[in-house]
Amino acid sequence: MGIMWKADKFVHFFIYGVMALLIARLRFVQARAPWGAMAAIVIVAVFGITDEIHQAFTPGRFCDFGDWLADVLGAVTFVTAYVHWNAGRRWLEHRVVVRDGFRFRVVFPPFPLPRLS
Repeated sequence: MGIMWKADKFVHFFIYGVMALLIARLRFVQARAPWGAMAAIVIVAVFGITDEIHQAFTPGRFCDFGDWLADVLGAVTFVTAYVHWNAGRRWLEHRVVVRDGFRFRVVFPPFPLPRLS
């Protein structure tokens, strides 16, 4: 269990977390709260297990339960943060390109830090 094993799990955690976050941000998913957030996690978990099963049949790859666990934990972490961290959700939903008359301008919102109280 070297450094590559740890990096692999972090990559699985991050990529599948972002995938779940993108699914949770879909309007038709948000309209079905709280089931929509749970559905995003389930969709990513099912996709992750099918990916691991597919790797079992690919030469040079293998099916790893730890990878799937990292996938699910990433999905749960990212979706939970999205649902419960209001400032972070507002930052993600902020319009970056704003129409100003006949021109467009780019506005980046300040990144909100969570309060530790």
